[in-house]
Amino acid sequence: MPYSSPPSTAPELVEARSKSTVKAPETISLEEFQRILPGMLEGMEGQVLWKNEAVMEVFKRVALPKSSYSKYLHTSPSPYTRNLISTDNSTYTLLLLVWSPSGASPVHDHPGDGCWMRMAEGSLTEELYVERSKEASSGADRGPDLPSSDPNPNPDLRK
Repeated sequence: MPYSSPPSTAPELVEARSKSTVKAPETISLEEFQRILPGMLEGMEGQVLWKNEAVMEVFKRVALPKSSYSKYLHTSPSPYTRNLISTDNSTYTLLLLVWSPSGASPVHDHPGDGCWMRMAEGSLTEELYVERSKEASSGADRGPDLPSSDPNPNPDLRK
């Protein structure tokens, strides 16, 4: 018996009636981001900000040519330098972190507020750890022992 396909229930395409174009989101400057960020965070004190998708979407659109952050780009002999771009002293602190080629940040967390991070240039390796108390309850494998000292030479910038 010869095979025949079942009758089609889909309509045939006769002519295209419309056409849509998807565009990449427009970028914004670092200065524009600094201007609009406080308004986006207004009334959010005490909330988990890093989960705010609206802020994250705007943050992803920030164009970061070196000319936009070069005035904040300072280095020091320490493994990394924290450079303040802007803050409202209560809800957010926008920093430019600069690591020396072999530099590293101490193991740390961001309790409660978390953080957003973007790479402006270069590359970065991040290692994630689980605290011993959380390991016991989750059964997670633990990395090396956590250091007990903070090598950050500027305690005024610690959060």
